[in-house]
Amino acid sequence: MNTAPQNKTHNQVTKQRIKAKVFDIAEMERRRNNSHSKSNVHQNMKLFLSYLNQTDGNIELIGVNRDVLTRLMRLVLNFPNFKAVIEHYVQQMALQLLNETPYFSSDPVLIIGDAGIGKTAFCQALSTVIGTPYEVLAMSTATAGFVLSGMSPSWSEGKPGKVVESLARNRVANPLLMLDEIDKASGDARYDPIGSLYQLLENDTARNFMDEGLEITADCSYINWLATANEQQLIPAPILSRFTVFHVNSPTKDDMRKVISSIYKKIIQQNEWGRFYDKELPVCAVDKIIESSIEPRTIQKTIKTSCSKIALDYVLNKRKMKRPFCVSAAYFSINEEPWKRSIGF
Repeated sequence: MNTAPQNKTHNQVTKQRIKAKVFDIAEMERRRNNSHSKSNVHQNMKLFLSYLNQTDGNIELIGVNRDVLTRLMRLVLNFPNFKAVIEHYVQQMALQLLNETPYFSSDPVLIIGDAGIGKTAFCQALSTVIGTPYEVLAMSTATAGFVLSGMSPSWSEGKPGKVVESLARNRVANPLLMLDEIDKASGDARYDPIGSLYQLLENDTARNFMDEGLEITADCSYINWLATANEQQLIPAPILSRFTVFHVNSPTKDDMRKVISSIYKKIIQQNEWGRFYDKELPVCAVDKIIESSIEPRTIQKTIKTSCSKIALDYVLNKRKMKRPFCVSAAYFSINEEPWKRSIGF
């Protein structure tokens, strides 16, 4: 496992940022200065040096503490079917919290499950809790390896790939990079779109990853990888072996009731106007949301819209209203197209 500079903090993120040496700025400057101003090499070096201005190639490692650990454990309220995945990240973070300068670090994770169970929504929520940059790399549209590992500047379109570009642009060494639908990666066998993962998913080789467009090694070993897939059998065995694999099912109706209630409570707690409303969402309203089969990512918006309708009635004095307001099923007008799955998010 990588080690970061030590200091005296423990279980709290220090104000002094933790950094890691990822790029060789001196070599980038040398290559820029020794190349023609209109060449791809010059332009690539110029761009990356602008990303990394005043960093000396040392970029931030996003730290973690016990507060982050607590928020991570609470994710199970909104993603009950991801309990095993959440437990994995909690355990990985607990290891980091033993260090003087804990930072976000996890072994690569692969989530396998049917479309609509909430894989993308969970990954987004995870990155929000951790507070690290999050980028989705759509593997279903990747037809060649240069998407991840770059293309030689000797080609007219030659430029660095999305992996090193993400590190430099965000100036963070340990982002969460999500390989979406890794089982759907396709392309000519000579230009394997996931070929670079053989190196990137192993710490020892990721430390000296050579992007073909950058042509300078970068330390990619701090990256946190998370992949999603529908069908495990379509993933090459050597790639599969590099992941901790989780099979996730759709949430049950009881799970969804808990999720919807949790979302409602969060809305009420996080908004000043929430004091006007009941602390609990009525069962009839919860059931209407479940039966409507709307995409769960829109549940929060739907609830807030219903609250706004009640607020408008109250402000305009159309009728007498007792407080706290009850967000009954009558205020839910769900006009979206039915979702393909009756349960899931």
